[in-house]
Amino acid sequence: METTPSATIDDGRVIFGSRALDAFFGFGSLRRGDTVGVEYASNVPRTAFMASYLPLITSFLRSKRGVLMLPLPTFKPQDLLQVLRTHLDAQTVEEYFRVVCFGEPATRDAPLINISSLDLQGAFSLIEKELETLKAKSCDGVVMTLWSTSPLRALYASKLVEVTELLSRMISRLSFEGDLPLIAFDEDSPLRPTMISLCRRHIKLAFIHGTLLAYGVVPYTGVYAFEPSDNPFEPKLTEIV
Repeated sequence: METTPSATIDDGRVIFGSRALDAFFGFGSLRRGDTVGVEYASNVPRTAFMASYLPLITSFLRSKRGVLMLPLPTFKPQDLLQVLRTHLDAQTVEEYFRVVCFGEPATRDAPLINISSLDLQGAFSLIEKELETLKAKSCDGVVMTLWSTSPLRALYASKLVEVTELLSRMISRLSFEGDLPLIAFDEDSPLRPTMISLCRRHIKLAFIHGTLLAYGVVPYTGVYAFEPSDNPFEPKLTEIV
């Protein structure tokens, strides 16, 4: 636990404490209110998101700032909580982390938010309420949100226009208030154009010959191979183009 980096905010700059992530794609100049879009190809393994998101989540939680995550459908929230609890004390996870569930969870952990029985407006109202609670607990009122559009598309397929409007409104508000929204969307998503329009930073993930590749669209960067290392908080990034 003691080796887990703690996020800092210095003169509006957000620093996660991971040399690779703070330097990669201009994260070293990431500022409060920046919206980061993570676009991914359909063949990118879902575990790749865990490798890239884990350092961000843990450093924010360790700094006593709230994190709310709407994960990909293939993520099991209980597994995510188990991973976090191996790096952080249970009280920190319970106080500052919330993860949205799309089905009745097997346990009654405080961080789990089940929206599967709610209509679209009810789901966003509940998420908004949880965000306000996290902001009130956070050391400086700053929260990080990690949104995935694919479960919203699956759960509310007949209301994609309304989904887009509600999500855009919430992300814009978070950005205006100086929080840190991250959005993951697949390259074929009908929500893609709107999500890109919201983002100040745009990252693309691809998976070729068993290797996760990442590059910045805005700002533009070269192509990097993204690999895990012995330290889960310091992924290895090798520029290949």
